[in-house]
Amino acid sequence: MLVTDIDGTLLDDGGRLSRSNREALGQLIERGVHVTLATGRTLAASRELAARIGIRLPLITCNGSQVVDPSGAVLMERRLAPETVDDVVDLAGRLGLCGFAYLTKGVVPVAGGERRADHLLAEDRARLLAPVTRPGPDAPWYAEGGGIKLLLLGEPAAADALERAAAAGRQPFSAVRSGPDCVEVMAPGVSKATGLRFLSSRLGLPLERVVAVGNAGNDLEMVRQAGVGVAVATAEPQLLALADYVAPPHWADGVAHTVHRYFPS
Repeated sequence: MLVTDIDGTLLDDGGRLSRSNREALGQLIERGVHVTLATGRTLAASRELAARIGIRLPLITCNGSQVVDPSGAVLMERRLAPETVDDVVDLAGRLGLCGFAYLTKGVVPVAGGERRADHLLAEDRARLLAPVTRPGPDAPWYAEGGGIKLLLLGEPAAADALERAAAAGRQPFSAVRSGPDCVEVMAPGVSKATGLRFLSSRLGLPLERVVAVGNAGNDLEMVRQAGVGVAVATAEPQLLALADYVAPPHWADGVAHTVHRYFPS
């Protein structure tokens, strides 16, 4: 199986899917090889790309918080407790971070996140709900039994502080970086590797037979746990250091190169 991240890995800097990457993945699928996406994106923001490639497998979305069939059926989900969402929103506000809580019904601006709606992909902007200015029992994540993930934006030092709090185990959540000024918060222990393990088990496929490609901090555990972990050359230093192989940059068809290297026809 080949699993690839989307942004900064499969797509170029303009968010475009190259012909080489699309054809390489499509040909792999035609040969009967399992191919899917593992992304911080929601299903709404990933489904069209998966369809263009011809992916029929479930997608690993929201940094591993969900494994979702392209039809929309949620096969696996790990949610943040409602009270934890409250605590993270409060902590974000104290650190000067703003952002969004991702729910089944839509995307909720928190801690002033409505000012950064331009950061969201169009599919998620279309699902924006009313901002929550004060967390508590009336917040919409209580009605859903928790939040799928939070995306928080701000100064790198503030994002570092929240990530350190999660890593130290002082908070009941996990946090990964998807960019210098972006930190994403999920349920404890959740990463893209969570979704990968679930999907591999569902397919009866050992992790040793998985090639995973990524570029950012939210790809670390997935790349680490796959049988072959690949980083594109433009990946973050920590990912480059642990990868089994470094492929060409994301803008130079690194995913297609990986396909030809590890799945020769």
